[in-house]
Formats: sequence, C-alpha cells, structure tokens
Amino acid sequence: MGLAVVLILGVWLALLGFKHIFGPHFWHRVPRQAAGHPVVHGDFTVSVSGVLFLHGDRHDVTLGVAIHRNGDDFIAVTHLTIPYVRWGLKDPSLLFLTVSDEVTIDVSTVGHVTWIRLSN
Repeated sequence: MGLAVVLILGVWLALLGFKHIFGPHFWHRVPRQAAGHPVVHGDFTVSVSGVLFLHGDRHDVTLGVAIHRNGDDFIAVTHLTIPYVRWGLKDPSLLFLTVSDEVTIDVSTVGHVTWIRLSN
C-alpha cells in the first residue's frame, strides 16, 4: 500500500510543477511508522508517518488512512495537504493567475495482501 501511495503522490506533485520529486529524496522510508488495529473484515483507520523531502528540505508528515478490508482485499483512502509556500517553495501565481498557497491531494488505492509463510 505504501508504494502505491508514494507513486500516486509523486505523479500529482510532478503534474503540479514540483521538481526533483522522483529523485532519492521523495519519501526516505515508506512508511517510517504505522499504527492502528487492523480487522479481517470491515473498516479501520491507521496512522502512517514518514518523511517528505521537497527541494532538499525535510518535512515530517503523518497521514490518517481509512481502510476497508474484506479478507485479503482492501481499499485505502487518505488526504494530504502540502503547505508548499509555508515550506519555503515559490508561489507560482503570475499576474491574473493566482493559486492557493497549499496543495490538497486525495489518494485512493486498492490492494490484495499475499501472506508468506515464514520458515523456522
């Protein structure tokens, strides 16, 4: 799930004009920490923490991820707001074209868990 979220975020940020997103400094560790109480069937929420690097600056982020699980299949949804102007990036507004000083991204992904038996 983490890699899918990173790829979706990377595509959106690249489309919005951020540079150096796909370099070695997008998400340093995916995820750095995750906490929650998964269930086999039904809805639950997990908190996923990681590090977002934009133009070389480190920003700790925590995402609340809503998950609907049905056995080994799941749907995960999260929301991320990046206050890029407050984080030191240039406001791209120009003359009559004005944009918000933050970018809001909604992410939805589906997946399937494959269990691997560990040998002793």
